Amino acid sequence: MSNGNALTTVNPQILSAVETANNAVLGAAAKEASAMLAQMAAQALGIAIQDGVDHLQSILTIDSAVTGKALAMIIAGDQDQNAAAAIAASAAAVASAITELESIGTAVGQVIGDLGSV
Repeated sequence: MSNGNALTTVNPQILSAVETANNAVLGAAAKEASAMLAQMAAQALGIAIQDGVDHLQSILTIDSAVTGKALAMIIAGDQDQNAAAAIAASAAAVASAITELESIGTAVGQVIGDLGSV
């Protein structure tokens, strides 16, 4: 008949092997998770910057068209006040897009700094 103790006693070598395997897996998991977090954050931050640049480029394209049309109106002597107002509004849109891109850059820098502590 089998001894009751034999079922509850585990070979110390088995315990050591399981403990070593757990430490190897769990120790690497934290580093891998941090690396994956940094990679995903970098990708998202890159997309945010690209979107900000694309927005600014779109605004600059519109600004160029508005300015060209407004100057043509001024040269033709038509609606000088409307043309000047259009140029001012377009310049304000460009300034706003630049400010937005600067804000994105600041936020990205802050996130990158925060990731250094993860």
